[in-house]
Amino acid sequence: MAGNMQIQVQGLDKLLAKLHSAVAMLGPALRTALTKSGLVVETEAKKVTPVRTGTLRRSITHRVDPAAIPKFAEVGTNLHYARYVHDGTRYMKGRPFLTQGAKAAMGGVNAAFQAFARVVEQHFK
Repeated sequence: MAGNMQIQVQGLDKLLAKLHSAVAMLGPALRTALTKSGLVVETEAKKVTPVRTGTLRRSITHRVDPAAIPKFAEVGTNLHYARYVHDGTRYMKGRPFLTQGAKAAMGGVNAAFQAFARVVEQHFK
Protein backbone atom coordinates (compact mmCIF):
# COMPACT_ATOMS: atom_id res chain seq x y z
CA MET A 1 0.00 0.00 0.00
CA ALA A 2 1.46 3.35 -0.95
CA GLY A 3 1.07 6.12 1.65
CA ASN A 4 -0.73 6.31 4.95
CA MET A 5 -4.03 7.77 5.95
CA GLN A 6 -4.91 8.98 9.41
CA ILE A 7 -8.46 9.38 10.68
CA GLN A 8 -9.10 11.35 13.83
CA VAL A 9 -12.47 11.29 15.57
CA GLN A 10 -13.25 14.52 17.35
CA GLY A 11 -15.14 14.22 20.62
CA LEU A 12 -14.24 10.56 21.11
CA ASP A 13 -13.02 11.23 24.65
CA LYS A 14 -16.38 12.77 25.58
CA LEU A 15 -18.26 9.87 24.03
CA LEU A 16 -16.15 7.30 25.88
CA ALA A 17 -16.70 9.17 29.16
CA LYS A 18 -20.47 9.15 28.55
CA LEU A 19 -20.39 5.44 27.74
CA HIS A 20 -18.46 4.72 30.92
CA SER A 21 -20.96 6.65 33.04
CA ALA A 22 -23.83 4.99 31.15
CA VAL A 23 -22.69 1.57 32.37
CA ALA A 24 -22.84 2.84 35.96
CA MET A 25 -26.33 4.28 35.34
CA LEU A 26 -27.62 1.32 33.34
CA GLY A 27 -27.62 -1.26 36.13
CA PRO A 28 -29.85 0.59 38.62
CA ALA A 29 -32.21 1.86 35.90
CA LEU A 30 -32.56 -1.62 34.41
CA ARG A 31 -33.06 -3.12 37.88
CA THR A 32 -35.90 -0.65 38.46
CA ALA A 33 -37.57 -1.57 35.16
CA LEU A 34 -37.22 -5.31 35.83
CA THR A 35 -38.48 -4.96 39.41
CA LYS A 36 -41.54 -2.99 38.31
CA SER A 37 -42.18 -5.55 35.57
CA GLY A 38 -41.86 -8.45 37.98
CA LEU A 39 -44.22 -6.79 40.45
CA VAL A 40 -46.89 -6.08 37.85
CA VAL A 41 -46.74 -9.67 36.50
CA GLU A 42 -46.86 -11.03 40.07
CA THR A 43 -49.89 -8.87 40.88
CA GLU A 44 -51.77 -9.85 37.73
CA ALA A 45 -50.95 -13.55 38.20
CA LYS A 46 -52.27 -13.44 41.76
CA LYS A 47 -55.55 -11.98 40.50
CA VAL A 48 -56.23 -15.04 38.32
CA THR A 49 -54.72 -17.77 40.50
CA PRO A 50 -57.27 -20.43 41.44
CA VAL A 51 -57.87 -20.37 45.19
CA ARG A 52 -58.78 -23.20 47.50
CA THR A 53 -56.76 -22.28 50.61
CA GLY A 54 -54.84 -19.26 49.30
CA THR A 55 -51.44 -20.91 49.68
CA LEU A 56 -50.74 -20.99 45.95
CA ARG A 57 -51.64 -17.32 45.54
CA ARG A 58 -49.47 -16.29 48.51
CA SER A 59 -46.53 -18.30 47.19
CA ILE A 60 -46.21 -16.32 43.93
CA THR A 61 -43.18 -14.04 44.07
CA HIS A 62 -40.75 -12.29 41.76
CA ARG A 63 -36.96 -12.18 41.68
CA VAL A 64 -34.52 -9.99 39.74
CA ASP A 65 -31.09 -11.11 38.57
CA PRO A 66 -28.62 -10.04 41.30
CA ALA A 67 -25.87 -9.13 38.78
CA ALA A 68 -24.63 -5.53 38.58
CA ILE A 69 -26.44 -5.23 35.25
CA PRO A 70 -29.46 -7.53 35.64
CA LYS A 71 -30.58 -9.54 32.65
CA PHE A 72 -33.89 -11.03 33.80
CA ALA A 73 -36.76 -11.03 36.26
CA GLU A 74 -38.58 -14.23 37.21
CA VAL A 75 -42.11 -14.66 38.51
CA GLY A 76 -43.16 -17.98 39.93
CA THR A 77 -43.83 -20.18 42.91
CA ASN A 78 -41.89 -22.85 44.75
CA LEU A 79 -44.90 -25.05 45.48
CA HIS A 80 -44.55 -28.52 44.00
CA TYR A 81 -48.18 -28.70 42.87
CA ALA A 82 -48.19 -25.32 41.09
CA ARG A 83 -47.10 -26.89 37.79
CA TYR A 84 -50.04 -29.32 37.90
CA VAL A 85 -52.50 -26.51 38.55
CA HIS A 86 -50.93 -24.35 35.83
CA ASP A 87 -50.44 -26.99 33.13
CA GLY A 88 -53.08 -29.51 34.15
CA THR A 89 -52.93 -33.27 34.31
CA ARG A 90 -54.72 -36.01 32.48
CA TYR A 91 -57.45 -35.69 35.13
CA MET A 92 -57.65 -31.90 35.36
CA LYS A 93 -57.63 -29.10 32.85
CA GLY A 94 -54.80 -26.61 33.31
CA ARG A 95 -55.43 -23.16 34.73
CA PRO A 96 -52.44 -21.16 33.41
CA PHE A 97 -52.44 -18.38 36.00
CA LEU A 98 -48.82 -17.32 35.36
CA THR A 99 -49.31 -17.15 31.60
CA GLN A 100 -52.56 -15.22 31.98
CA GLY A 101 -50.92 -12.88 34.49
CA ALA A 102 -48.01 -12.20 32.16
CA LYS A 103 -50.36 -11.42 29.27
CA ALA A 104 -52.47 -9.11 31.44
CA ALA A 105 -49.34 -7.31 32.69
CA MET A 106 -47.90 -6.42 29.27
CA GLY A 107 -49.07 -2.81 29.51
CA GLY A 108 -47.26 -2.34 32.83
CA VAL A 109 -44.14 -4.09 31.56
CA ASN A 110 -44.08 -1.88 28.46
CA ALA A 111 -44.51 1.23 30.64
CA ALA A 112 -41.60 0.20 32.87
CA PHE A 113 -39.28 -0.28 29.90
CA GLN A 114 -40.43 2.93 28.22
CA ALA A 115 -39.41 4.74 31.42
CA PHE A 116 -36.06 2.92 31.26
CA ALA A 117 -35.62 4.01 27.64
CA ARG A 118 -36.31 7.63 28.62
CA VAL A 119 -33.63 7.46 31.33
CA VAL A 120 -31.10 6.09 28.84
CA GLU A 121 -32.11 8.67 26.23
CA GLN A 122 -31.74 11.54 28.73
CA HIS A 123 -28.30 10.26 29.66
CA PHE A 124 -27.07 10.53 26.07
CA LYS A 125 -28.49 13.98 25.32
